[in-house]
Amino acid sequence: MKKLVFNLSYHTSLGVLLSAFLVYATQAQKIYKMPGVHGYQVFHSLDSALKKTSEVQYLDLSEQQGVTLPEGLQKCKNLVVLDLYNTKLVTLPKIVEQFKNLEEINLSQNPQLDLQDAFVKLSKLPYLHKIHLAHNQLTRLPSEIALLKQLDVLNLYNNRLTDLPASIAKLKALKEIYLQANQLNKIPKAITRVKNLTVLDLYKNQIQEVPPEIGSLKHLRILNLHQNSLSRFAKEIYALKDLEELYLGYNAGLNYEEVLAGLAQLPHLRVLNLTNNQIKVLPMEVGLMLNLQELYLQKNQLAHLPEELSLLKNLHVLSLAKNRFKRLPRRFGKLTNLRVLNLSKNPQLEYTQVFDVLSDLEGLQKLDLSGNNLQYLSGQIVFLQGLRDLDLRNNHLKSLSPKIALLTNLRKLDLYQNKLSSLPKRIHSLHNLVELSLGRNQLPKTEQTKIKTWFPNALVSFQ
Repeated sequence: MKKLVFNLSYHTSLGVLLSAFLVYATQAQKIYKMPGVHGYQVFHSLDSALKKTSEVQYLDLSEQQGVTLPEGLQKCKNLVVLDLYNTKLVTLPKIVEQFKNLEEINLSQNPQLDLQDAFVKLSKLPYLHKIHLAHNQLTRLPSEIALLKQLDVLNLYNNRLTDLPASIAKLKALKEIYLQANQLNKIPKAITRVKNLTVLDLYKNQIQEVPPEIGSLKHLRILNLHQNSLSRFAKEIYALKDLEELYLGYNAGLNYEEVLAGLAQLPHLRVLNLTNNQIKVLPMEVGLMLNLQELYLQKNQLAHLPEELSLLKNLHVLSLAKNRFKRLPRRFGKLTNLRVLNLSKNPQLEYTQVFDVLSDLEGLQKLDLSGNNLQYLSGQIVFLQGLRDLDLRNNHLKSLSPKIALLTNLRKLDLYQNKLSSLPKRIHSLHNLVELSLGRNQLPKTEQTKIKTWFPNALVSFQ
């Protein structure tokens, strides 16, 4: 089984956004495979570790089912990370108590493990601050978790938890807790007493209400409630002045006109995800979210955007995919810091008007117009001189304007599934192009051969 542990860093570069823009997962759902970003040399076998005990900082024994830890490992005085993922542990070996410098342990995918005993043993480790307990079929978390006084990251992804023990409130150092894909129908009260919490990830549960107690988490920066069953939203959340990222996708039961008006009170909100919430009206108060950098509104029922959206001068990423837009606000071009715009699957868009307002977005780097029944590409696209990635998949283009050759910064051009029988010769001047997708068009073999000669250093696909 592939080993997966949720990304605990929540940092996403613009480059990642450009490459993964069409994936509608939230940042909180991105996954990584250990060792992540530790930078240590990884030892994958006991034999190699026992030969160089003083050098071992990261020991990865994952998937080695039935592995036993020999006494000789106690010489690994510098061990910092121990990965025992899917090793069929029943009890945690006592020798682990000797790893006094251990900071992180992965005990995920060990459903038979005696966690009560494990927590007692791990309490002997003064620097342990991160523990992974994902995929363990847990229906309850032993109260002994409170013995891990230095813990600041707790990963409980994909278990069967319906609540958490009250003792978790004793973890004064705890800053991040990951409870994705459990069976919670409410936010555990114990969590709201963990005063230093900065990340609370509750993705894919059955939570129905954000309780007033959420207001006590004064240091919360990231709250992920994506894919729950929310119908009530306590106003106390608007007092979380440090909140930077909020994920509310797939919670259609909320009154979003009311919610968005309240969220405008959050001075540091940078990321807001409202995917698939049947939103029909975006209130003008959205224009008060002056620090907003990423706004995800895909898969809603929006036909209009308020002109006040143009006040979001810090907005970098905006997804409007799968809505009902015909036109964009007249002042849309005022979003001068916009770098990524997704307008895919809005087939009613009036593109003469759209390109007229987009022509002011000189800094735009990625534009997605896929699935829009486009018959032609407006020559006004030449004003988007910063464009690096242009997605025109699944349209009805029969030709391209030669003016597209003026987009000299273009690195990726996706023309998959159109009706093209040729490309303008001038397109060969796109010297920065590294990827060109032309599959499912009407290009004859002679034209394909010619196109390949134009871009000898690019990945050109006709499949």
